[in-house]
Amino acid sequence: MIEERAKKIKLLILDVDGVLTDGRIIYDNFGDEIKCFNVYDGFGMTLLHRAGIKSVIITAKKTRIVKRRAKDMHVAKVYSNYEKLKVYEKVIKRFRVKDEETCFIGDDLIDLPVLKRAGLSIA
Repeated sequence: MIEERAKKIKLLILDVDGVLTDGRIIYDNFGDEIKCFNVYDGFGMTLLHRAGIKSVIITAKKTRIVKRRAKDMHVAKVYSNYEKLKVYEKVIKRFRVKDEETCFIGDDLIDLPVLKRAGLSIA
């Protein structure tokens, strides 16, 4: 059943904190936020894009760090909003995909509405 769902995926939608990072937020001496990303995620995104699957990020908090990592991973767009379901609805219209053609990876309660809608949900 999961394999059948996975075969339909055309768009990967990711949260950031706890999904692309270890979930910690670290501040430097100047009060700037530091996040730790894993290099393996970047390679995985490269393979994903080579397979023809696009990717976007929906995060509650967009920072320069998130935009930089998204650019490095060739993510199509970064969206920032606590109401992730509203953003999700815009995203599927913009990318012309159906719910069953999306995969969402999230890790928090605010991700639940999108996890319920996506064709393949990973938490």
